[in-house]
Amino acid sequence: MPTKESERELRVGCLACASDLGFFPDLGRMGTIQPTDVETFHSHLDPTGGYRKCENYAAAGVCNWMVRAEDPIRLCQACRLNNVIPDLSIPENREKWARAEVAKRRLIYSLNRLALPVVPKTLDAVRGLSFDLKDDLPTERVLTGHMDGLITVNLAEADPLLREKLRLAFHEPYRTLLGHFRHEIGHGLTTCISPTRLRQPALSA
Repeated sequence: MPTKESERELRVGCLACASDLGFFPDLGRMGTIQPTDVETFHSHLDPTGGYRKCENYAAAGVCNWMVRAEDPIRLCQACRLNNVIPDLSIPENREKWARAEVAKRRLIYSLNRLALPVVPKTLDAVRGLSFDLKDDLPTERVLTGHMDGLITVNLAEADPLLREKLRLAFHEPYRTLLGHFRHEIGHGLTTCISPTRLRQPALSA
């Protein structure tokens, strides 16, 4: 489960009524959820629809997005984009993963608002999108970057103290996890979106 620090970024409960909360990517809204049965929920936002908590919400506590009950994939729109997640046998990685997922979901929310396609590489190997969220290993240094729609983020950037040290070292006005995701998706858009779509005024301004 997320720590108190990550819960300040990951809202999973209503402060007024104590109901569980979920974000509905198909509706673009956050709302309270009420259990229909053991794993299915309903919401006032869509009284006729049934939803499940994302598997990373229900089991790992690092997500708060919902999935349509009839969807065979148990991960939400954002979490199913993951190609690699951190080694969770390392205790501190769960907290850093939770922070990285908050930033990634904010990115996906923005792409949805811009009506840009968010397609996993598992469905489209050429124009699909996927993420590697990895930490440095003794035998491998992880570089944040992109390649053909695969975006890699070094999990060390989820450590606020280390990130501030890097910001000062590089004389940057700011340095955020969300900024890394946005920077890399800016490169990746040329792969994930058709040239015709990129030339539309709203994207080229």
